[in-house]
Amino acid sequence: NVVLLTEAPTHLSAHGQSHRDPGDTSPPIPEIGDEVAVARALRHLADQLLETAAKDIEAVTGKEAHLLPS
Repeated sequence: NVVLLTEAPTHLSAHGQSHRDPGDTSPPIPEIGDEVAVARALRHLADQLLETAAKDIEAVTGKEAHLLPS
């Protein structure tokens, strides 16, 4: 789980998961699963932040905003 705390009244949060393929015969390395789960959570958080920024832009300009991930 990741949480973005700001001065705004609401905070953004996201959750990421990772599951090992049942057919994977290599030795388990929990750190890799953790990295994947955190990366996914951060990606979800980034998407929420871009959506929030687009809504803020629209509120200020009165025009539809389209923000690309990169």
